[in-house]
Amino acid sequence: MNPEDLERVAEEWIEKIAPGIPSDLQNMVGFIARSIVEVLSGKRTVDDLVGEVDESLIEELIRRGQGPEDFLKRIELLVEIVRKHDRAQQQELLPVICELQMKALEKVLRVYSRITAGEVLARKRAERAYRVLNAVNEVIIKAEGEKKMLEDVCRVIVEVGGYKHAWIGYAENGRVIRLAAKYGYSREEPEKQRNSLTGSEDTEPSADLSADDDCSPCIKMAEREGFASSIALPLKYDGDIYGVLNIYAPESDVFDDQEVDLLTKLAENISYAISKIRTEAEKKKIDQLYRLLVDNTGTAILLIEDGRVVFANRRAEELSGYSKEQLIGKPFIELVCEKDREKVMRMHRMRLENPDSVPQSYRLNYVDSAGNMRSGVAIVAKVPESSKFIVSVIDITDLMLAIGQIEENIEKFAILVDKIRNPLAAIHGYVEEYVEDETLREKIFEQIARIVKLVNQLEDGWMESENVRMFLRKFER
Repeated sequence: MNPEDLERVAEEWIEKIAPGIPSDLQNMVGFIARSIVEVLSGKRTVDDLVGEVDESLIEELIRRGQGPEDFLKRIELLVEIVRKHDRAQQQELLPVICELQMKALEKVLRVYSRITAGEVLARKRAERAYRVLNAVNEVIIKAEGEKKMLEDVCRVIVEVGGYKHAWIGYAENGRVIRLAAKYGYSREEPEKQRNSLTGSEDTEPSADLSADDDCSPCIKMAEREGFASSIALPLKYDGDIYGVLNIYAPESDVFDDQEVDLLTKLAENISYAISKIRTEAEKKKIDQLYRLLVDNTGTAILLIEDGRVVFANRRAEELSGYSKEQLIGKPFIELVCEKDREKVMRMHRMRLENPDSVPQSYRLNYVDSAGNMRSGVAIVAKVPESSKFIVSVIDITDLMLAIGQIEENIEKFAILVDKIRNPLAAIHGYVEEYVEDETLREKIFEQIARIVKLVNQLEDGWMESENVRMFLRKFER
């Protein structure tokens, strides 16, 4: 076939296959078309043409959806175009085209097999990472403690993911690493392995979270244990650095982009779980401290909502005689002595409308579970933006009994002083009038003076008791 016919064959072929080739790869089609013309004209061999086609271009077409059947159809189109010419020309060109078809397809299939094998492997790795991510999420959901959670995470990474070894190191002062959990294969003894990872108990850990050179602990262990791949993923959340997750595999080039993305998500979930566990642990400590303070105060504390008790501390149980279970849900007014209920309810309604319209504290009488009336001072505070009230009750029953006793004693003191002073005055006057013996008179006056001094001391005590009574009466208001 003359060169002009070969050019027309190539042009027609390009016209037919061009729609199926991405626009940015059209120059590749022109190159191949010119090379085919040279092969069909005998200027070049089939091996030369096939050898010059870059496998990366074939790979690019395959990754864009072109399969071996598409390459085969393009060669078949070339055969159809050649068959339009006379038989002599067909017999001359078809053997060359068949050889081209066979060798080109062989190269395409080789590239296609490599790509599909890589995709299958990548898919398996991604599926493995998904399984690990799912299993670790289950561990996180069920976690009750940080240490156990990290140990289970390392175990899941090895057992579910098929990796050879995993360990988690904690950051100390943002730089050094302390072993927190590990699981998997090691040719070394466990204790020796632990020391090699983090430094023995007698030495300071030397791993640096910021290290990314060949001295990183991840790479050191990989070289020592014969692992071909390793990855270190930082554990950090909301600006806090907790440590690092290290995973090892015996295969090379294991951690591709997709797997790294999934394992990065895994590290983020672990970091969030650590933060959540620590936050809840801190909250639990605060709650325990709060409970300790509330339960060990000498004041009964009640939380009232919609007129009912929704919380009661230990002192409230002690003073009322009711258990916490009996107090919760009980209308608070039932705890108030019947004669004070109207006053207390009136103040309660006023406080609901305007907390500043009533005194924050007031005297009341309440009744315990045995029906005994007791005295108390109630201090009421409204919880902002709610209908809840915190009521603190200080029991003053013993105080009121003491006030009553003091008042009784004061009255007795006054009567006693009068009963002593009047006879003393009479005795003094009688001695002055009728006793002539000076020595005897002096002795009697001396004894009277002693009695007067005692009476004065008794009167001073009475005045002090009066002051105490006036002070204690302040608590009645």
